[in-house]
Amino acid sequence: MVQVIDKTQNILGMSPEEAERVSEIWRNLPEDVRKGPLPDTPEMHEAVARLFIGMYGDALKELAKR
Repeated sequence: MVQVIDKTQNILGMSPEEAERVSEIWRNLPEDVRKGPLPDTPEMHEAVARLFIGMYGDALKELAKR
């Protein structure tokens, strides 16, 4: 699990302090908010896109070659 968190931090360009702050904010949100959909904002779109590309970018490039 720690490796996943570290990789996600690196993909999103977050420092460990920023990641801890986000984690703290997330833990303090009400449960119904945490289980609901992500906010529909440009910042969230960018973060999800960067995360997706960072995690699957190499595989997508390989598929594009075929």
